[in-house]
Amino acid sequence: MMSAQAATIVAELPESQSVSQTATMARTSGQQLLDKVKGLQNGIYAGGNNNSVGNWTVNGEGTWVNQDDVGSITLCGRSGVAGSSFAMVLGGPQEGDSVSSITFSCNTPSSVISSYSMVLAVYDSTGTLVEELSKIQDFSFTSTSETTTISLDMSAAPLTWEEGYKVVAGVRGGAGGATSAYTITGIQVSYETVPEPAAASLGLLGLGAMLLRRRRS
Repeated sequence: MMSAQAATIVAELPESQSVSQTATMARTSGQQLLDKVKGLQNGIYAGGNNNSVGNWTVNGEGTWVNQDDVGSITLCGRSGVAGSSFAMVLGGPQEGDSVSSITFSCNTPSSVISSYSMVLAVYDSTGTLVEELSKIQDFSFTSTSETTTISLDMSAAPLTWEEGYKVVAGVRGGAGGATSAYTITGIQVSYETVPEPAAASLGLLGLGAMLLRRRRS
């Protein structure tokens, strides 16, 4: 039995910009990070905790760069407190598309900061949760850069993308032992879309008719 092929769509990330700091972005849970930005317009949002507001311009912190839909952002760890965090608010596939999975990935460099988390969820235009927050992916920076990935898997019941739906993806800061700037690179969000069942059935019918005609001839 033939199955319909999924298509991969890479999300269009926000343009490069210097990001204004939002105090208390680095909250105590990934859900609180998402709650901070879920009602905002598409864009990139970043910030530290209450103790870091005055240090936001140090070391180029808060610089977001997007090149060919792969982003990078410079953040900074704080000694003894939660470090900077960032979140993206993005649109998605075309309205009516059936989405089987959404994947958020980034390259995590070496840093004095540890115990970070990646978070990912889908909201509608009112900020209401549409797709459950994926299991929070905890990670620690190592001595070498590595790719960390988190996904929302909807293959069992694909999500029909509606007008106003948006993805919120982010990295929640953890605590460290020193103040240190670092850049998270290779930031990307991609969607797997699958044909609607009706369209897939029509495609299979058409293929069957073609094969039957070829057999008769």
